Amino acid sequence: MRAPTPSGWLAGQGRQVTGVGFSAQALNRAAEHTPAHLAGRVTWQQADIRDGQPGEGPRYDLVTASFNHFPRPVRQTVFAALAARVTPEGHLVIVGHHPSDLNTTMPRPPEPGLFYTADDLAADLPEREWKVLTRTARPRAATMPDGTPVTIHDTVFTARHTR
Repeated sequence: MRAPTPSGWLAGQGRQVTGVGFSAQALNRAAEHTPAHLAGRVTWQQADIRDGQPGEGPRYDLVTASFNHFPRPVRQTVFAALAARVTPEGHLVIVGHHPSDLNTTMPRPPEPGLFYTADDLAADLPEREWKVLTRTARPRAATMPDGTPVTIHDTVFTARHTR
């Protein structure tokens, strides 16, 4: 059995969900893997999150971004736009590849600026508007393309909007 998408999991918990992605193919695949009984709870929207402007669009109780790796100036703009979509008392969750992965044998682009720590993300948010709840690098077992096991780390950042 295939694991549900984060959007599918949230819908299964009774939430109304908007899943946003750049790739129409990936969105179609996610929609295909959403169980029929949850289809009315999930809306799929194709968009380039790099085009988002702070304050534009609806606000959500939970905004998540997973493994979005852009050069720092773009990352700051994108994550600021996502943070602007969080309701007061809502949550922002960001997960990505940790910079320490560049020191492993796991193939990664040799561009350190694409990777970030939870501290980097916390520094980009206005401190008086956010309470950081999780700021860590979590180890995870992975497999190299040749089948060799390796431990990598995911940056995990969660914060609650306080305004």
